[in-house]
Amino acid sequence: MAKTEGFLKAELLKDMDHAQDFMMVLRFESIASAAAWRSSGLHQGLKPILKSLYDGSELKVLETIVKE
Repeated sequence: MAKTEGFLKAELLKDMDHAQDFMMVLRFESIASAAAWRSSGLHQGLKPILKSLYDGSELKVLETIVKE
């Protein structure tokens, strides 16, 4: 994923109140670059492996309003 055009960073966050719950945050330069990653052959090939690691997911598209 790091070689995908527009990729900025990935973070894995753990819920402090529910240690078994995690959230993965993927950051891309644009909605288009995020969509390109999701539709890429590499991502499609990883989907079965990734789905074996979790019991559900939800896609949320957010906008960064304060940059580091």
